[in-house]
Amino acid sequence: NYQGRGPHRLELACGTDSQHGQGAAALAPRVHLPRRTPIHSAPHDVVPCRPGRAARHDCRRRGLGAWRGMWDVRAELGELLAAVRPTVLAFTRTEVWPALTSAAVAGGVPTVLCAATLSPGARRRRPLARRILGPTFASLSEVLAISAADAERFLELGVTQDRIGVTGDPSVDSAWTRVRAADPQASYLRPFAAHPAPILVAGSTWRSDEAVLIPTLASLGARLGRAALTTVLAPHEPTPRHLERLERELCRAGLVVQRLADVERRGAVEAGTVVVVDRVGVLAPLYTVGAVAYVGGGFHGAGLHSVIEPAAAGLPVVFGPRHTAARAAGGARGARRKLQCHPSVVRSAHGRPN
Repeated sequence: NYQGRGPHRLELACGTDSQHGQGAAALAPRVHLPRRTPIHSAPHDVVPCRPGRAARHDCRRRGLGAWRGMWDVRAELGELLAAVRPTVLAFTRTEVWPALTSAAVAGGVPTVLCAATLSPGARRRRPLARRILGPTFASLSEVLAISAADAERFLELGVTQDRIGVTGDPSVDSAWTRVRAADPQASYLRPFAAHPAPILVAGSTWRSDEAVLIPTLASLGARLGRAALTTVLAPHEPTPRHLERLERELCRAGLVVQRLADVERRGAVEAGTVVVVDRVGVLAPLYTVGAVAYVGGGFHGAGLHSVIEPAAAGLPVVFGPRHTAARAAGGARGARRKLQCHPSVVRSAHGRPN
C-alpha cells in the first residue's frame, strides 16, 4: 500500500519487539530522536514491523499501518524498503535485525536503535555473539541508550563513541503520558469512581500468575469478607478461549465474576467482584482506579511485564520473584513502594491475610 507514495511524507519503519509489546516504544523515537534529526518538522507515518497484539491495537487507535512482517531475509526486506522508502529505520531496545539493517544500509537509509539497552549479562556480549553481530551494530547510524552504563557496553559491540547518545528510557515518558491521558469519565472507568472497596488491578497476567492469584483472592475473601477487595484482572492475551477458562477457574474458587464489557453496560460494579478485562489497550487507564497493582510475568521464565505504568499511576506494585531481567523492577529495589511477591509470602497470605 505504500508503493508510489510521494517523498513529501516521512515514513518511520520500526522493528518492534513482538514478545514484549513495544508498541509505545516504537512510536516514541519520533519524539526522542536528537534535535539535529529533521524528524520533528516533517509529517510522518509509522510502519511497525511484526508488532504484537498491543502494538497493533495502538496502531489502529492512532490510524497507523501495522505490518505483521516476514522473517529477517534480506531479499524480502529489500523489497519492503523499496516500497516504503523510509527516511529512518528505527529499532527499539534490544531488537536489531541483521538482514534488515544490511538492506537499509545498502539503500542509504539511516538506522537508529532507540531506547537501547544492553544488560551486563546479555548474550550479545559473549565473544561468539560479538563476532557475529558486531558488523551489524557497527553499521548503525546512531544508538540512543537509556543509560550511561548501557552506552558503555555498546562500545564492546563495535559502535563508535560518536554514534552513541544517552537519552533515557522513552517507555517512562510513554507510560506517564498514557496514565495522564486516562479519562475518569470513560465508560469503562466511570463505574469504579467512588468505589467502596479498595481495588487490586492485576495486569498482563499469565496462567502461572493466575494459579497464585485465584486461590489467594478466594482465601482473602473468605477471611476478610467478599466485599473487602475488588479485583480488576487483565490477562495478557484476552482471547475468547482464555477468558472462558479464566472465568471457569474464578467461579470454581467461589469468586463473583463480571467482564469489563458487562460493567461498562451496567455502569456499576459490586464490591468484591473480580472484573475480567476482555480487551487490550485499556490497562494503563485502569491502573488509575486501583489502590494496588499486581504485574504479571514474575512466576514464569518469559519475563516480567512493565511495572512502570502502575508506578506512574502512583500505585504500590507487587510482582513475582522472577524479575531479574526487568530493569525497572530491579531499579525499584530501594524504593519504599515496591513489593516483591515470593511464593513463601503467598503461602503465608493464605494463613494470615493482613
